[in-house]
Amino acid sequence: MLSGKELKYKNNHIIPSGLLRQWVTYDEGRHGVFQYDLQKKKINFASARKRGAFSFAAIDNFYVPTIQNQRRIDIELWLGKLESQLRPAIDKLKAGTEGILVATREDAMRLLQGIFSLRHRTDASINANRAYFNNKPKKTNLPNGRQRYRSIGPGKYGGRYPT
Repeated sequence: MLSGKELKYKNNHIIPSGLLRQWVTYDEGRHGVFQYDLQKKKINFASARKRGAFSFAAIDNFYVPTIQNQRRIDIELWLGKLESQLRPAIDKLKAGTEGILVATREDAMRLLQGIFSLRHRTDASINANRAYFNNKPKKTNLPNGRQRYRSIGPGKYGGRYPT
């Protein structure tokens, strides 16, 4: 049975809920967003309410692998932190604020980290990473003390994962 903390991280959004909230509308007393279902070729209204919010953009345990019978929430926590880096710039854009979006180099780095993290939320990216680690990569010590993982089998990068 999952604990309360683990259940909190069960429903993983492949489209960050913080971004989806920017398009929330009120329609006939409902609070949510319209979404188009490609398979059914139908427009649906998806709730933005806490329980089941934006369910069309969420998959259970997508970023929470089970390793040695333990659910690992690290990736979900990391992505959540990076997602929050986008919020200040999005709020400024939405408000129509003129001028620079970030005031400091640190703010710029946080914004870029948030933007780049969006690529790693995709089905293709997550599945490529799973396939790589399921291929039992070997860890190699480098002269500078850092470590590099190398794939045992052939792959897109000639048997090596780019480091």
